[in-house]
Amino acid sequence: MKKALYFLSLGLLLATTTQAQDKPVSVYITQFNVTPADLESGLKDSDATFRFDAKIKTIIAQDTSVQLAAFDPEAPVSEKWVILAKDGEAPTKKEFKTFYKYHNTKKDGVNAKVLADSWAIESEDENSLVVSFQYETSSLPKKYHFLEDTKGLAYINKSANRLTHVIFKNDTPLQVKQYKTNSYELYVKYYYDTQDKVYLIEWEDLTMETSNGKIKELSEFNDYRKEK
Repeated sequence: MKKALYFLSLGLLLATTTQAQDKPVSVYITQFNVTPADLESGLKDSDATFRFDAKIKTIIAQDTSVQLAAFDPEAPVSEKWVILAKDGEAPTKKEFKTFYKYHNTKKDGVNAKVLADSWAIESEDENSLVVSFQYETSSLPKKYHFLEDTKGLAYINKSANRLTHVIFKNDTPLQVKQYKTNSYELYVKYYYDTQDKVYLIEWEDLTMETSNGKIKELSEFNDYRKEK
């Protein structure tokens, strides 16, 4: 009996895998309530529709700082992100300029877009699916510009029909915001807003390895309000 159940489960898995191979990956994932647009909406700049607040905690060695910020989709280009406070006080002129430089996109019409030919299935079983993808470099907003040439892994819960999180890893030296890194990992946690039927970023965990040690940046996003 156990052997029969094993071969039945194996047959179902093989059938599912064959079905996936018969369709483009970008089409296959739609049956699990995930579309390419869901991996683009959270990284939009010009066409962003949600206003939200952010709390950004940065840990460097023994030092921890906390920034409070906000994103306004209706603000002019290059002014959508603003820092409100750092460690409970008004930001200095230097802190404001640094935040502005590495968060605000200067060009209009910039909205993240997945490369159509970058989709691939990395792994799949009865309950989960992991697909890889990559963004078009020119489509990335300033805040996420370091994701260029980096493959993302999107994790999908097939049982719940939900995108749960995305992981980006890069093991080559590059600039990530104001930091020169040897490697980094970005973990992006999503949740599904049932009212607006859209995936929103709940938090991001960015870990960077530098010549001076590890830097960790944890960003929490809250109070999403649709403006458009």
